[in-house]
Amino acid sequence: MKKEPTLNPRVPRQARSIARANKILDTTEQLILEIGIDNISAHKIAEKAKIPSASVYQYFPRKSYIFLALSERKADECKTFFEEELNDIRVEGWEELSDLMVSLLARAHMNDPVAQALFIGIHTATVVREAAFSRINAFSNYYAGIYENHFDTSDIDNFVEKIAISTHIAESVFVRSLYDSNEIRSHYIDEAALAVREYLRIYLHDIKLSPNNSVQQVAADSSDQQPSYGLSP
Repeated sequence: MKKEPTLNPRVPRQARSIARANKILDTTEQLILEIGIDNISAHKIAEKAKIPSASVYQYFPRKSYIFLALSERKADECKTFFEEELNDIRVEGWEELSDLMVSLLARAHMNDPVAQALFIGIHTATVVREAAFSRINAFSNYYAGIYENHFDTSDIDNFVEKIAISTHIAESVFVRSLYDSNEIRSHYIDEAALAVREYLRIYLHDIKLSPNNSVQQVAADSSDQQPSYGLSP
């Protein structure tokens, strides 16, 4: 019985190959802003990048791989943004950290239209929704680590999942703002902060500060993780 070929993305090793793969991702970013995610195809990417269509398929046999790699790049940029903003902060209560999480999420989306389109944009591409879900899981692990470095969360079952749900809550409010006015407005950021705070209050209402109230170690630990595709510039 003949086996079906497996279509796996080629992981570039040489500098020229890495540059070509990144050019594909850079071009995809441009097209997201120009024509929207749902209208992107490998042919349009190749045409705009002025490369053969075969080159696109060589590195990304399926369009979903392009979005996954681009989402990974944007997730890494978002994590760097969070690390810079949270460097060596100290908080007095979990509410302060919750509000800060929502505020930084909003700013990350507002500062990068491509990330906004990928993660909370109004589109129908299933592969993009899957990439956004994967990114929230990674973000939740990171932000849960920040909470755990500030507070004693040992008695909370599946705390990472609680952070993931709170992230979905915030971003659902942002999506409503996009539907309403095509931007994330301050009123909706406040509503998202309130919704997340009230959800987390169920689990964090009597949580205690940990002795080491700093996020430096979390940032240092997370910096050791490498992207799966190795395509980031």
